[in-house]
Amino acid sequence: MRLALLLPLSLLAAPAPAQIWDGGRSAERPQLRPIDPDAFQRGRETRRIDRSIGDGVRRGELTRREARELRAQARAIAGTSFGPASGVGTQQTGAVLNLRGLVDAKRAEGRARRERQGR
Repeated sequence: MRLALLLPLSLLAAPAPAQIWDGGRSAERPQLRPIDPDAFQRGRETRRIDRSIGDGVRRGELTRREARELRAQARAIAGTSFGPASGVGTQQTGAVLNLRGLVDAKRAEGRARRERQGR
């Protein structure tokens, strides 16, 4: 009975009016962030550092503890990226290069330690 009453009412319901689509021109677009030109170089250098840490552990030049500490420093440096507008890029590049020097120094210490133990 109820269905019989609702059926004619639903047939009389008017369809929604058509909307005009403007091809997406009126949609709000997010602003593009400027690209930091050194970001790719820093990423490449960070991967090299990570690979060097792994090589140092495999060769016995670094202990696993030293490797963990160095990798934690690398993650901390990578986490400071706030874009080129913040001016962190040059500081981050300097920090990556300092970390590279630290990894090389630790590996050299490990090599010397290993040679002393071997003799």
